[in-house]
Amino acid sequence: MLVPGGGNNYQIVGTERKPGPGEGKVDLSNVTVYVDPAAEWKQIFDEVYKIEKDFFYVKNMHGVDWDANRRKYEALLPHVSSRADLTYLLNEMMSEMVVGHNYVGLGDMPSGPNVNVGMLGADYEISEGRYRIAKIYNGESWNPEAKSPLSVPGLNVKEGDYILAVNGVPLTATTSIHELMQNQAGRQVTLKVNGSASESGARDIVVEAISISGECIAVCGLGRRQPPQGGSAQRRQDRLPAYDQYRPRRL
Repeated sequence: MLVPGGGNNYQIVGTERKPGPGEGKVDLSNVTVYVDPAAEWKQIFDEVYKIEKDFFYVKNMHGVDWDANRRKYEALLPHVSSRADLTYLLNEMMSEMVVGHNYVGLGDMPSGPNVNVGMLGADYEISEGRYRIAKIYNGESWNPEAKSPLSVPGLNVKEGDYILAVNGVPLTATTSIHELMQNQAGRQVTLKVNGSASESGARDIVVEAISISGECIAVCGLGRRQPPQGGSAQRRQDRLPAYDQYRPRRL
């Protein structure tokens, strides 16, 4: 008898008595399984179709031609590129029945590295092809979680100043400042700033970038910002998908 012991622990034991701890343990340390994702997704799709057809609580499937519905969504299977895509496709197929408590979940969902983005607690606008600071949020200087990097005393940065470079990399209208601020949350960042879009007279300052959540604490608690009035500068509208839905759209 094969007995699962939790995780990747399995035991092969007889049925005549209760097995002891670790008795008959199967060594899986050198086991490798090769999986054809496309074939696996096709099998999952077919099984979901059959389970719904065989066990749905009414035979009329809420008026849906289930075989035709299968053909409709099966045509999209060649375009599935991840387990997340498959889950979405299955949910769409099952939604045709318009019934609650009929879900698809779990599975080998894809995951990637979590890349933080350092924030400066400011709004920007594009002027003369460079980033100009449109708004600096003061935050709460006494609260480490709600500080505003550009409002630290002694930096002498003000609204209307330009950020010309980040860590020595030129920052122009064709570059997203977020790209240059990747993996910089909680780290010291060197910014080249100037009162104009020119390199002449520019100076370097060092700030400690904050996380997106930290910026939200510093900014959202102060109320939603208003767009700058007047001027011909182009407003920058870059999105931060992972957090944008919870806060005002920011740079």
